[in-house]
Amino acid sequence: MQVELYRALIAANIPEDTAMSLVGKLSEHVEQTASSSTESIRQEVRQLSMKMDMQYKSLDERIESGARDLKTQINLVLENDKYRDQYGDRRSQLMRWIVSTLLAATTVIAAVLGAQHFH
Repeated sequence: MQVELYRALIAANIPEDTAMSLVGKLSEHVEQTASSSTESIRQEVRQLSMKMDMQYKSLDERIESGARDLKTQINLVLENDKYRDQYGDRRSQLMRWIVSTLLAATTVIAAVLGAQHFH
C-alpha cells in the first residue's frame, strides 16, 4: 500500500520528499490506530476472560455445594437403611410379640368371660 500511495503522489506531481513524508506519517497513523484498536480489543478480551473466570468459579462452588448436599442426603438415607436393617427385625419381632400377646390375652379374657357366662 505504501508503494502504491507513493507512486500516486509522485504521479500527482507531489515532490518526492513530501510524498515520502506523507507516506511515512500515514503509515505511523495507521500503525497507531491499529495498535490502539488492538489494545482496546485486548483489554475487552481480558475483561471478558476475568468475567468468565469468576462465573466458572461460581459454578464450581455451586457444583461442589450441591455435591456436598447430595452426599449428606445419601449418607442420611444409608444411615436410615442401616438403622432399619439393624433394628427393623427387632421391631417386627416386637410387633409380632405384642400382637400375639394381645391375641392370647383376648383369648384368655374371652375364655374367662365365656366361662363366667355359662356358670
